[in-house]
Amino acid sequence: MEIIKQMKLLVNDKEIARFLIELVNVLDSCKHIELDERHTAGVIHWVIETKNKSNFNLEKHRDKIKQKITQGVRKDLKAWVDLVNQQISNHKGYFYKNIHQHIDVLIDRLGEDRILEMYRSHPKQNFIKTVGLQINPDAVMMRRRDFNSVEEDCLLRNTVGNEQILVSKIDCNLPFWFIDSGYTNFVEPNKKWHRLTRNHLHFNQNFVAPANRLSNFASFPQPWRKDGSKILIVEPGEFAAGIMHVEAKSWGQQVAEELKKYTDRPIEFRSKTNKKTRTSLYQQLLDGDYYCMLVIL
Repeated sequence: MEIIKQMKLLVNDKEIARFLIELVNVLDSCKHIELDERHTAGVIHWVIETKNKSNFNLEKHRDKIKQKITQGVRKDLKAWVDLVNQQISNHKGYFYKNIHQHIDVLIDRLGEDRILEMYRSHPKQNFIKTVGLQINPDAVMMRRRDFNSVEEDCLLRNTVGNEQILVSKIDCNLPFWFIDSGYTNFVEPNKKWHRLTRNHLHFNQNFVAPANRLSNFASFPQPWRKDGSKILIVEPGEFAAGIMHVEAKSWGQQVAEELKKYTDRPIEFRSKTNKKTRTSLYQQLLDGDYYCMLVIL
C-alpha cells in the first residue's frame, strides 16, 4: 500500500482549547486590581521622619534614601504584577475549562478549518504545531479524532488518547513521529525536557547518552549510589505492556529468572499504578536500600 508522504499534525482538543483562550481578552478582568503603594509609602514616611532630625545630612543619606525608595517601588510593583498574573491565570483556567467542555460546539460554530488555519498562523506555540512545522513546514494540521488513515505519516504527542494509533503504527511498521515529556519532573517541577522519536515511543536502538547532559540541570539531586542491596524493577504500565505484547505476570517471572543468572541480590518489583495514588519513585529510591533500578521495555 502506498503511504501518503504529506505528514499530518494531530492536534488534540486540549491544544485547540489552549489556543482559543489566546483569543479571549482576559486583561479586562484585571482593571479592578489597584497598585498598593504600602512599601513606597513606608519608605517616604521614613524619609520624612529622618529629614526632620536635627543631625540629618541629605548628602550623606542620599544614596541610602534612593536605595530604599527603589526597593519600596519594586516591592509594590512585584506585588501588583503577582496579583495580575494570578488573576490572568485564574481567568484562563476558567475559560479553558468551559472551552474544553464545549469544544465541539465551538468548532461547529467557528468552523474546524478556520480554527486550525488561525492557529497555524498565530504566534501561540505548542508541541504539535511548533515541532511539526519544523519537521515538515507543509504538514497538514488536523484534529486527532479525525485521523482515520493509519498508513499516513503523522506527529503525535503523549500516549494518552493515542493508544490505538500507536499500537497500529508500531505493529505494522508504519511511519510516525512521537513527542513525550522527559522523566525529569522529579528534579524540576516543569517538564521542560522532552524526547522526539521516529517510529517508536523511545529511541529504539542501543544509545549511550553523554554524561554531560546532566549539566543542563541547575542541580542534580543526589550523587550516584555505590552501595545498597536490592534491585528494583519498574514494571511496564498496561499500555506499554500492550505495545510490547507481554503479559505482566509472566514477564515478571521471566525477568526475575534471567536476573538470577547474574546476581543473588534480592529483587523487588514496582507496579505502575494510577498517578494519583502511586508513591513517588524518586522518594522510594531515596528511602530504600537499592543497589540499582531497572526499567525494561
